[in-house]
Amino acid sequence: MTKGKVCVVGGGPAGLFAAIEAAKRDFSVTLYEMGEIGENIKCAEGFLDSLNILGEPEAGVRFKVREMVVRGKETYTIDMSPINLWMIDRKEWQKYLGEKAQRMGVEISENHPISPDDLERIKREFRWIIDASGIFSVTSKLYGFKHFYTANSGVTVQYVMEGDFSCLKERILAGIEPHYTGYYWIFPKGPQIANVGMGVLRYKKGMVLRNELERIVEKEGLKSYRILRSFGGLCPIAIPGRIVYDNILLAGDACGLTSPLHCGGIDLACISGMTAAAVIAEDRVSGYKDELWKVIGDKITLERELFEFWDSRGYDTVDALIRRFSRKKKFPYFLMNPTKYSRQLILLLKALKLSRA
Repeated sequence: MTKGKVCVVGGGPAGLFAAIEAAKRDFSVTLYEMGEIGENIKCAEGFLDSLNILGEPEAGVRFKVREMVVRGKETYTIDMSPINLWMIDRKEWQKYLGEKAQRMGVEISENHPISPDDLERIKREFRWIIDASGIFSVTSKLYGFKHFYTANSGVTVQYVMEGDFSCLKERILAGIEPHYTGYYWIFPKGPQIANVGMGVLRYKKGMVLRNELERIVEKEGLKSYRILRSFGGLCPIAIPGRIVYDNILLAGDACGLTSPLHCGGIDLACISGMTAAAVIAEDRVSGYKDELWKVIGDKITLERELFEFWDSRGYDTVDALIRRFSRKKKFPYFLMNPTKYSRQLILLLKALKLSRA
C-alpha cells in the first residue's frame, strides 16, 4: 500500500535524490526527464560534501581531491585532504542513481519534457510534485517568476578539454583575477581530460566570458589542447521567496540552490531533493523552506558574506587572505564546519568591511 503518488520533474541530482527518498518512504513515484538520465551534463563535476551529510558518491568517483592549487598574485596550495571533495563523472553517477531508483520502484520516463500545460495537468493527477527541472523551472514558467533566476545568478562558461593534465594528479586548480569577482578552474577527471571554465558572480557589462576563457586557456598553457565540448549558462545563487506553489515543491537549481560563493550546487541539490520528499512524507510541506534552511542556512549565509566581502574589498585583500590562510593547516576545517564557525566568521568579515569604511 503506497502513501500516494509523487511526481518528480527532472532527472538531475535533486530529482534523483528526491525520487529515491520518496520511494524509500513508500510513495508511488514517477520521474519525468526531458532527455536521458546522465546526458547533457553542464558541470565542473567537483562533488563537495560541504555539510558532511552525503559522504562519498556511490558511483562515478574519479579521485579524492588532495590539494587545491590557487592562482593569484602568486601560486598557493591548500591542503584539501580533510575536505569531502571528489572529482566525479556525473554521467556515470546519475545513471547509477537512475538504475537505483528504478530498482526501488520509481517509474522513469525519459525524453519526456514537461510544459507549463503539462504541469497544470499533473498537478491534478499527483498528490505532490517535486520540481527539479533546473533554472527557468517549469513552475517559474507557469507561475511567472522566470525573471527571478536571471536577476539572481552567476554566469559560467566551460570547455571539456583533452591534453596532458597529469601535473594535477589528485589536485584541482582555481584562479582569481583582479578585473572580476569570480574565478576560473581546471578540474581534471584524469590525466588526459579536464573541465576548464570560469564563473563570474557579479557580471560586468561588456564582459565576454568566452573571450575571457580563451585568454585563460592561453595563460595556463592549454592552447594546443583539444576542446571536446563547450557550454555556458546561469547558476542561480538565491532562493526564491516562495518554494512551494500549491502542491509543487522546488528543489535544486529550480530552488536557486547553488553556492553564492563558488556556484557549486550538487550537494545542495541532493539535500533539497531529500528534504522535499521528507516533508511530504511527514505532512510538513508548509514548513519545507524552514526545514531546508535548518540544514543549509548557516552555509548559505556564510558563503554570501564571503562573497560580499570579496566583492567589496577586492582582489588585493582576497589574495592576501588566501596567501595567509594557505599556510594554516586548520583552514579547511573552517570550510567544512559552517554551522560551528559561521557566526564567528561573519562577525569577523563585517568588522573587516567596516574597517575599510
